[in-house]
Amino acid sequence: MNFQQRRYAREAVQNDLNLADPNLTEASQTLNTSRLGVSKQVRDLEIERGIETFVRRGKRVTGLTRAGGDALKLIDRALAAA
Repeated sequence: MNFQQRRYAREAVQNDLNLADPNLTEASQTLNTSRLGVSKQVRDLEIERGIETFVRRGKRVTGLTRAGGDALKLIDRALAAA
């Protein structure tokens, strides 16, 4: 799990899930990158860790899984320490 993956996952949760923006637009704007870039980094994190972080309906992010919530707590601690 690299720093960029952590940042992107946290922004996706903080911006998009709270604002009901299932296309990761807010996170991509905050991070000055594309929605595809955010999606790819989050998906890479999921593959690397072997967990599903987000609940998806098709290509849309609709929520956070239980494992994703646990992972986000660890991500927040790691980013706060960095």
